[in-house]
Amino acid sequence: MLLIVLACAFFAGCAQIGSISGGNKDETAPRIIKSSVKQNDRNVKAQTFTFEFDERITLNPAKENVVLIPPDAAAKASISGKTLTITWDKPWKENTTYSLYMNGVVKDFHEGNDSLYTFVFSSGSSIDSSFFHVNVKDAFSNVPVQKIVVGLFENMQAQSPRYFARSNKSGNAEISAIKPGNYVVKAFEDANNNLTIDSLEKQGFDSTVHTVFFGSRDNTTLFVSTPRSVDKIKNKKFIPPGLFAMHAPFNQQSTIFLDGKPITEDQFYRKKDTLILAVSPMEQEQFTLVIGSDTINQVVNRTGKTMPLRLNFEESYTDNPDTLVFHTND
Repeated sequence: MLLIVLACAFFAGCAQIGSISGGNKDETAPRIIKSSVKQNDRNVKAQTFTFEFDERITLNPAKENVVLIPPDAAAKASISGKTLTITWDKPWKENTTYSLYMNGVVKDFHEGNDSLYTFVFSSGSSIDSSFFHVNVKDAFSNVPVQKIVVGLFENMQAQSPRYFARSNKSGNAEISAIKPGNYVVKAFEDANNNLTIDSLEKQGFDSTVHTVFFGSRDNTTLFVSTPRSVDKIKNKKFIPPGLFAMHAPFNQQSTIFLDGKPITEDQFYRKKDTLILAVSPMEQEQFTLVIGSDTINQVVNRTGKTMPLRLNFEESYTDNPDTLVFHTND
């Protein structure tokens, strides 16, 4: 009887061990337990940061997941066991406060739980404490727009922001730890993550120059939209002895000049975006046609063949045009 009881206890124990072999799923991201740079550290000079975690970690690409604001240096990351090492390729600028965002650069070795860490530190003796809040809305629907980069630019001509943040679902973005100075605020979609405003991305800006003081809090609203693509003159052909045919997206009131003289309406035919110009055969080897903001320098073709016009950029004559030079393949 005793043997039966012991046998039942043994198999019951074995069954219990087998039932918990998987364990509870680890849903906790790796936790930093020690780091060479601390939150709000001052007088930081080191070019290498180390972060020790409470568990083994794996590495995601640093280029996409380590963000430094202002972006004065690029990061190179490596791991060894539970330690993440980040090396910077340039020295820190003097008396500058930096915000370091590590969004998913490391993850749990077994479960793959991503992590988000933020560190603010300074190369000088103080931490900048200014904030700038921006609300981003669609220019047509007035609806908040998320995942828009909001940047503080040092001037209107600057291509990349000095400070930036992304808008959330409510269209709100807050930029922190800003150095006092004058900034222009711009917003752009940045679909390719190059921190540069590209011509076909949603964008908007505030032409006001904002002065940021130490400890100040400022705010503004930006409206973004996708710029209309500039439809240029294209599919241009010169048909000897005196016809031009082209796709020309401009209205009929656009002034057309041939060698400095206006062309009258009876000299051209238009249907939608197709334009055909009739010009008299000329003695000279080259003539100039100006259509709106485009300038076409045409070498006269004496072979009698219809020739496409070859595009070469020359210069601009107005604020936002293209001035173009075209030559045939004689």
